[in-house]
Amino acid sequence: MENILGFEIPLVIFILLPAITSFLLIGIERLLKVSVTKKVISHLVALTASLLDLTLAILFGMELLKSPSSNPLITETTILVLRADLTSGFFIFIFTLIHAAVCIYSINYMHEHNDLAHFYAILFAVVTGLNLIVLVNDYFTMFVAWEGMVLCAYAMVGFYRSRESSEAGFKYLMMSSAGSLLYLFGVAFLYGIAGTLKFDELTLLDPLTESSILYIAILCMIIGFGVTAAIFFLNTWLPDAHPAAPPPAHAMLSGIIVIGGTYGILRVIFTVIPVNMAEIGGTFQGSVWSNLLIILGILTSLQGNIYALIQFMRKDPQARNLKRIFAFSTISHMGYLITGLGAGNILGIGGTLFHALNHAAAKGVLFMITGYLIYSTGSYYLDHYKGLGRRDPLIGICFTIGLFSLASIPLTGGFWSKLMIILGLFNNKNPIIGISAGLLTLFITFFAAVGYLWLIWYLVMKESDQDEKYIIKFDAMTLNNSGFMKLSIVSLTIFVLILGFFPTVIVNFAIKAASALFP
Repeated sequence: MENILGFEIPLVIFILLPAITSFLLIGIERLLKVSVTKKVISHLVALTASLLDLTLAILFGMELLKSPSSNPLITETTILVLRADLTSGFFIFIFTLIHAAVCIYSINYMHEHNDLAHFYAILFAVVTGLNLIVLVNDYFTMFVAWEGMVLCAYAMVGFYRSRESSEAGFKYLMMSSAGSLLYLFGVAFLYGIAGTLKFDELTLLDPLTESSILYIAILCMIIGFGVTAAIFFLNTWLPDAHPAAPPPAHAMLSGIIVIGGTYGILRVIFTVIPVNMAEIGGTFQGSVWSNLLIILGILTSLQGNIYALIQFMRKDPQARNLKRIFAFSTISHMGYLITGLGAGNILGIGGTLFHALNHAAAKGVLFMITGYLIYSTGSYYLDHYKGLGRRDPLIGICFTIGLFSLASIPLTGGFWSKLMIILGLFNNKNPIIGISAGLLTLFITFFAAVGYLWLIWYLVMKESDQDEKYIIKFDAMTLNNSGFMKLSIVSLTIFVLILGFFPTVIVNFAIKAASALFP
């Protein structure tokens, strides 16, 4: 397939480019001795490669969108078979967008760290794993890619090598490994029943009439992916990982790693569950699996919002951690994605894809602002940021826009994507389940919006009390060295605004990608 510049973008470039960059950065760390030179070259390599990766992803997505055929692209290499459809292109765009923003942001935030090149190498390794996950054509290769991504994410969480980061990283590794093991069991059961693990071959199989083992296989795979997708009570690793990881990694964790789990569940819906159709009534929508995902999604959203509320209500200011609040917010939004998948129709699936992008961008803005505040004040407690909008109006505006999108305020991207999910639920084959789930999702959205608006009032609009012992003034010297951090925050905030005011192109992409998944 040729892009608008007239040359073909091979699928393998989305694997090779970040992988080679990761190894190059490791070489820079090992071979160069002069610290300043090493850091400058690391910044240049990471910035150039991440922006090139994003540019290629945009060009690739544009050509997929313009293509008259919705058939996936298949590329066979000597090692593996790569497969890309509109859904793969959509996720690759999300991964490369957030990754590029994080690389720009890290030029300031991580500059003083001695292991800067290693940090960049880990980020590129994570993106390599995520891109491979969405481009493979079979479930075993996906398992290999998944394990590689998990190990790299573990290194990212535990990067500081402190006791807190080591414990959080180990917890993430153990839970993710348990999920991966369950997923591998499901893959083994699936191969024993179907005789193949390839996506295109699974979709051509006739539905099985007696498939009790297939139920176990599907359940194992959903739970396995669900650990990374932070679904109901499989998400305890996430609130611990955020306070421990470097702030630039937060946007990666909440923006793209968790939605990798959502992608896995999406593939199961359209490649494995159809083999079970004869048992569940002929269609996914309204089936036992559809209802299960809707219930899991709603419970996940409720859990995230309730736990975030508990953080708000803590009396000790030292216990109100903004990172943990946003981590629980991520759990809540993963619930929306799972609920949208459970809707099982084009509106619900399209809304899920669109909301994955909205959440990644808005949460990326908020976590990068949180890192900026930590960089400026030396603290990550909620009360220390009181009066943010008055002390730094630009950051206060970006913070407000990010929260508006998460709160689904009209004319924001979050509003349009949640509206699509709710309408998808209302159009569910089972009207009782669909309408009930839609109304519950609407209630949860309103409940969450109150919390987000309170954050805006408390941190942006409320005047800080300089006599209060928990207020910390911004360090002027560090503020003067934060240009790239602000550039990344403002750029991503502008993108969030575009998603709200001009959503047509992305909505069309998401709807077309969702439509292509249905036979």
